[in-house]
Amino acid sequence: MKEQDIRQALITVFTQDDITIDLQGNSASITVISEAFANQTTVKRQQMVYGAITKLIQGGSLHAVSIQAYTPDEARNKF
Repeated sequence: MKEQDIRQALITVFTQDDITIDLQGNSASITVISEAFANQTTVKRQQMVYGAITKLIQGGSLHAVSIQAYTPDEARNKF
């Protein structure tokens, strides 16, 4: 599994958004900052990210995933 594989899967959904990936073996910590998360619950945001990488998980390339999903406003206040 390469970071680029995860990034490619994510940019199909989050085309113009800020994506950060920390890959340790077959575990990934993913942060996505997207306006698409506005008015979405935390669960819905995670579902959106999981939806983009489902094939990697189902294929066994990616086992553990940690997701942080923020709107641009939330990210500015957090970081």
